[in-house]
Amino acid sequence: MSSGVPAAAAVPTPGQRVEPKLVSFAFKESHKYSFTCDLELDVTDPALSATFELPDVPIRGDWSCTVERVEQDLHLSILHSSLPSGAYGLGSGRMQVSAVLEKEEYSLGSFSWGTEWMPSRYTDDMNLAFAGWRSTIAAVELEPATSGSTYDPGKHRHNASCVNSNLEQLFPLELSPISRDVRFLFPHAPSGGAELWADADFLAHASPFFSSLLSSGVPQEYPMKLSNDTSLQYKQIQITETSFSTYRAVLAYLRTDSIEFAPLSSDCKPLSTDAKHTRRHYLAVSLDAKLPTLVSPKSTYRLAHLLELGALQKICINRLRHVLRPENAPIELFSSVSQLYDDWRKVILDYILDNWDAVMKTDSWKKKKGEIDSRKLPESAPILLELFEAKLATIKKKTYGPLCLSIVRP
Repeated sequence: MSSGVPAAAAVPTPGQRVEPKLVSFAFKESHKYSFTCDLELDVTDPALSATFELPDVPIRGDWSCTVERVEQDLHLSILHSSLPSGAYGLGSGRMQVSAVLEKEEYSLGSFSWGTEWMPSRYTDDMNLAFAGWRSTIAAVELEPATSGSTYDPGKHRHNASCVNSNLEQLFPLELSPISRDVRFLFPHAPSGGAELWADADFLAHASPFFSSLLSSGVPQEYPMKLSNDTSLQYKQIQITETSFSTYRAVLAYLRTDSIEFAPLSSDCKPLSTDAKHTRRHYLAVSLDAKLPTLVSPKSTYRLAHLLELGALQKICINRLRHVLRPENAPIELFSSVSQLYDDWRKVILDYILDNWDAVMKTDSWKKKKGEIDSRKLPESAPILLELFEAKLATIKKKTYGPLCLSIVRP
């Protein structure tokens, strides 16, 4: 295995234009990112100079891949655009390059970078950092690809290149203030409070709510001293209504398009008589396994609604559809989220209407009915009215059916 040294990769002059193909992207446990690119090009071309945009990589930055021949060697770069040092946190990386000669695939090289702040800086100035990772494939390693018949894409993929990149151990991104200028303070978190960090430009781009908030001048600015006599100016946002774990999961989702949900409380002890464990047990298991932290779909939906994250709201609602059952539907119908958000409540109402007989027979419905009769749920009246109006509408529709008129001539 040969080793590559990261360099300040500059974008080459555009040359041969080929459409790239992002074959796959994966976000795995312990926050490992892996993506594979399939590039159709001819590495035998001595004038090769190609740039491939990778717009589908769901990580911060404007990702691209450049391939160029420099004398007899092949230079291959994975670029993420200019970012401050440490924007991806502390991690390591690996790049593998292979080529396809007719039907046979063989390795051109494998390159790795040890644990470091990513992107790493190449001066003492934290704002001057490498724009990506560059590897050089020596001419001798290209010999199998440059011998034999001339490249003919109509006959075979003579010199197609496959680039597989892995970025590992990047999970502490939102926990480090390095190169970040927004601090989320959670004063009511255990152990005297907690904090999360993010980049203002990234937040403003990801959320209309943050865009308005950060441009309003409301969050106060504070100085912070870092190592090497450097300082940081940051804006502080105090969070009191949302848990640390939910906010952290949503910030991670904005970077990765990935989020993991915990079971509903109504599916765990003590609310569910069929459950084997409490919700706290499932959360503890996820922490022990070093998996992405499990969060409540209800808490996540509330935060997504506040931050105007439409795609995440849909993910939460789809999760609700997936886990609704006759036993938990009555509990979820009268939850605080159901009371506050029409779209959330409609999913539950539709489920109950479609499974009316099964829901009415459950112990959870009978228990909720008893609480309503004893006036322990004073906020239930509007929801009950909406439920029975919807049920009456379905009965009328089944009873009368479509109205047909016919005219009979005498």
